[in-house]
Amino acid sequence: MKLLLLITSLPLAHAAKSGFCSYPMWSIPEVGTDTRCDNGRNGCPKRIDEVASPECTDSFGVAGGATCVVRCASDHDGSDNTEAWQCSDTDFETWELVGDSLDCSSEEISEKKEAISLESWKEMARSFQFVPVNGTAAKVGAAGVCEQMVEFIPDVCSCEDTELGGTAHCTVDISTNGTDDDPPFHVDTINMDLELNVCDEPMNINFHIEDELVSNDLFDYKIEAGEADEVGTGLIIPLEIAAVELMLSYELGGTIDKLYMKFGFDLMATVVIAEVYCSSLYSGCPLWFLEAEEDFGDTCA
Repeated sequence: MKLLLLITSLPLAHAAKSGFCSYPMWSIPEVGTDTRCDNGRNGCPKRIDEVASPECTDSFGVAGGATCVVRCASDHDGSDNTEAWQCSDTDFETWELVGDSLDCSSEEISEKKEAISLESWKEMARSFQFVPVNGTAAKVGAAGVCEQMVEFIPDVCSCEDTELGGTAHCTVDISTNGTDDDPPFHVDTINMDLELNVCDEPMNINFHIEDELVSNDLFDYKIEAGEADEVGTGLIIPLEIAAVELMLSYELGGTIDKLYMKFGFDLMATVVIAEVYCSSLYSGCPLWFLEAEEDFGDTCA
């Protein structure tokens, strides 16, 4: 069993090239969060008003024509002292001020973060780790697929036999190891159900993934034997230095008598303007959370 995390850096783009604005809480001018400021020349003294614009809060993005209401950081949500920004319905990643601007110049502002350098990303890539949360393994003495896969299913998963195979319920905590200068910190928790339908015809694997940071984000994906690829899940993990997207890497091949499966996670982010893979930074990547070759012929008989 190999447990791993792959961190890559690619452009974060899953929307059409027009009429869409990503991450309103960071992309609107002078708007940020307490720990992050991307688009403020002198900082980010403004915040999304969560009462007036809940759809713009902790959001992957909004469609063209959507409006987000903004307040000063020291004001309460629902304040009358606001300004409004509309996502352009013709231009990609373009915000337009609607009405008068809001003066928040007296605010204590979150400082603008410098663009992450290759060295900074390399250091962070080396620091990521998976931390078991549920602390359970496959059922001891379970019949069927769970028993057969006990060596390969990670310790962060429990396993339940099903009519078509087995389902692994996994809770993956993503944290950093920390350094002498920076203590360890929790990044996100990924919950995943992995349906191993190896006795189905055709055999298939279903992934159901969500993260706890933005609990309404869900990813459902089905693969069949003979497929190998890497796909974006649309689940965004906002780090202090960048927003990264959870990627799923997979390979499923062979027959029921000799089935090969390999599954892993990537994280992808933009590093300045370059695309830099974790595997190009150090030998610990790429990493896979499950890799196995098994004969399920008797189990599924």
